[in-house]
Amino acid sequence: METLPIPALITTLVEIGRWPKNEQEANRQNLRPIVPLEKVHAIDPQAPRIFFLWPPFALVAERIAQNDWWKCSDAVIHEIDPELALDIGDFGHGSDSPILLDYRRNRVEPRVIYLKWDETPARENHWVTVAETFEEFAALIGLES
Repeated sequence: METLPIPALITTLVEIGRWPKNEQEANRQNLRPIVPLEKVHAIDPQAPRIFFLWPPFALVAERIAQNDWWKCSDAVIHEIDPELALDIGDFGHGSDSPILLDYRRNRVEPRVIYLKWDETPARENHWVTVAETFEEFAALIGLES
């Protein structure tokens, strides 16, 4: 498996306490979200919060091996490359809407994507781009301020 470089801004955010460095800090987000709700809704109006995972981040390929949810058709895994995607968060417990760093286009500067659920009976979920770079994503949700 290829080792994917973590954007420097994530490392900085961990160092300054704006991103969780361990599971205990991550769980605090359930009581005090890092991202304000209006910023979350700018990405997905139905999402209750953004929950960031802590480093080291797992490849989606590793998640598939650990969790059967990733193997279900709702995860539309055929739209991504599990070897080139790091799981960095989701939209809260039970959302089944992961947020990934997607390295398919650029192995140094990944874009940020998430699983957008289709609530119609057809349930045609898709991975959609939130931002072309992590820095753009961080600015969008107010992590840089």
